[in-house]
Amino acid sequence: MTISNKEWIMLKTLLDEGVPQTRIADLLQIDRKTVARHAEDAELPNAARAPRYSVLDPFKDHIQRRLAKSDLTAMKLFAEVQVQGSRGSYPVVQRYVHQIRPPKPKPAFVRFETEPGQQGQVDWSPFGRINHLGQSRKLSCFAFVLGYSRVLYAEFTLSEDLATLIQCHLNAFRYVGGIPRELLYDQMKTVVLSWSPDHIEWNPQFADFAKAFGFEPRLCRPRRAQTKGKIERPFGYIADSFFAGLDLEHLTLDELNAQLRHWLDHIANTRVHRTTQCVPFERLKEEKLWPVPDRTYAVELVETRKSHKDCHLDYQGNRYSVPFQYACRELTVRAQGDQLRIFDGATLIATHTLCRQKRQMITDPPHFSGIVRPVYASNGQAVQERFVATFPHTEAFVQGVVRLKGGNATHHLTQILALSEVYPAAIVSAAIERARDYGAFTAKHVRKICESESALALVPPKSPVQTSQPALLHTAVEQRPLTRYAEVLK
Repeated sequence: MTISNKEWIMLKTLLDEGVPQTRIADLLQIDRKTVARHAEDAELPNAARAPRYSVLDPFKDHIQRRLAKSDLTAMKLFAEVQVQGSRGSYPVVQRYVHQIRPPKPKPAFVRFETEPGQQGQVDWSPFGRINHLGQSRKLSCFAFVLGYSRVLYAEFTLSEDLATLIQCHLNAFRYVGGIPRELLYDQMKTVVLSWSPDHIEWNPQFADFAKAFGFEPRLCRPRRAQTKGKIERPFGYIADSFFAGLDLEHLTLDELNAQLRHWLDHIANTRVHRTTQCVPFERLKEEKLWPVPDRTYAVELVETRKSHKDCHLDYQGNRYSVPFQYACRELTVRAQGDQLRIFDGATLIATHTLCRQKRQMITDPPHFSGIVRPVYASNGQAVQERFVATFPHTEAFVQGVVRLKGGNATHHLTQILALSEVYPAAIVSAAIERARDYGAFTAKHVRKICESESALALVPPKSPVQTSQPALLHTAVEQRPLTRYAEVLK
């Protein structure tokens, strides 16, 4: 006979209290032999659970039959059993389908291991931000892995452009002491411009670099992560084993890369690799790499930019000046190393040192030599001098405007100067004098006076009186004393 956990606990409690087994059997309404069998138990027995009823029980046969014929979704089966009268919720159906559905087989693949010197893999990964020269900059990690030995090279950069990518390749080649016959890439724009199953359009500048150093670039197959697993895993390894816990607030980029290089030399490439069960540096001796050519490779980035009316153009987050004659034009920008050259067609018009900061204005003063600088209203002293030259003897009025309007005086003087283009200079000068006499030192008052004076000048003179009796025009009018009218009012 099987007893429940509750009965077992009560049985053990009564035994500890010295109750006879026969009495315990009577109290629990179980057989005395059952009490005797469990008297020596040291642990709670696994009591069998009574089968539980599910609202889905009447429909389980239907679900099983449907799944045997078709790979249906839980939502589809839920809709079908609802039509048949099921009161169960969707999660109930979903859990049951998950229990009985056979697992889908995952596609198998053969691990691809390369021969010595055959292949390397390259990729970028973002690593947050770093304070560089007082500015917050995006931080990227370049990683290079040799397929056979698993030797890892990595470095942190502030850019993923073509020039940086090629320089990182050169650094990696020197670190491992050679070049593999082929390098595997993801579809980064600096390497490939477009891809289709039938055609790959390589970036011509990168293709030229690959040809110059004798390796063949290859692309990973889309949606085939296992083809580049050797390069994907090191990023997680770098993040967990090296990068985690670093205080980037107090590290420069050079210091960060120096620490990374030490980690590569003494930890990453001296451990026993989990897959190969060999030390990468030891296995590197078996790599059959091509020697690195004893030469540099100059990378020139060529782009088109339009200069603005302020005689500057934008390039990589900064603004560089051009001669004022080339404002608002399509120009060619060529960047190589630390030098930026700007061309109008084939003519070199400007040269700058590339700025490694961001949001900077790099201006060469000779580019503005000879430009006519207009006098703007913001130049207060120049406006005051122009005002007095236009309207002589108005120094007192100008001082009154400055005293009354302060920083806004230039605006009022400029508005009054503009009145001379609408009204004769004599009317404006007279209006300024009257406004001064009234203490009205504003452009509004001067304009109102000009409008008034102009209106009076346009009123025609009164015409002589017309009459049919010309003699009346010569009638003398006698002026009488007011006392005579006073007598009439008495």
